[in-house]
Amino acid sequence: NRLVWNFKDASTLNVKSRSLTGMIIAPKCKIDQTQNIQGNIFASEITTTGAPEIHFGPNFKFVGSLPGVSSTPSSLVFNGGYLMGS
Repeated sequence: NRLVWNFKDASTLNVKSRSLTGMIIAPKCKIDQTQNIQGNIFASEITTTGAPEIHFGPNFKFVGSLPGVSSTPSSLVFNGGYLMGS
């Protein structure tokens, strides 16, 4: 819950050989999943094969900190743009 995977320019992501832990930010990405993902996901599409699980929600929310980003309400829009490279 302190790790962010930022795949801002990726078009595909394969989660096949190990479980992936952490928030995934991949706004342009198609994720192909055959293993578990432990965290929230922001992606354009996700496809699962087999019976992998996605564990998300409040128990997996990001609780880390990002350098140079405040947590005030006026910066919340900026936070999303910062993570996606806008």
